[in-house]
Amino acid sequence: MNRKEAKKLIEEAIEENNFLLPIEKKINLHNLKLGDIDSLQLVNLIILIEEKISDLYKKEVVLSFHDENDKALNSIDNLSDYLVTQVSS
Repeated sequence: MNRKEAKKLIEEAIEENNFLLPIEKKINLHNLKLGDIDSLQLVNLIILIEEKISDLYKKEVVLSFHDENDKALNSIDNLSDYLVTQVSS
């Protein structure tokens, strides 16, 4: 997985997640700071991303965000970088 593929995967997961949400809860792809979405949206997004990685790359990953990884939630680009390292390891 490269950064471009990771970013596309994240954007697809956000779009899928948005399909289930009312208009006022939809995640804005253009003005997104992942830390600003509510916890249920974040959990759903993480699950979708893990499932997509499993389907596309036949690799099981568990995404966890703690002190050294919390910057991954600052932006789609940061999350993309984090996914590349997780899938590559």
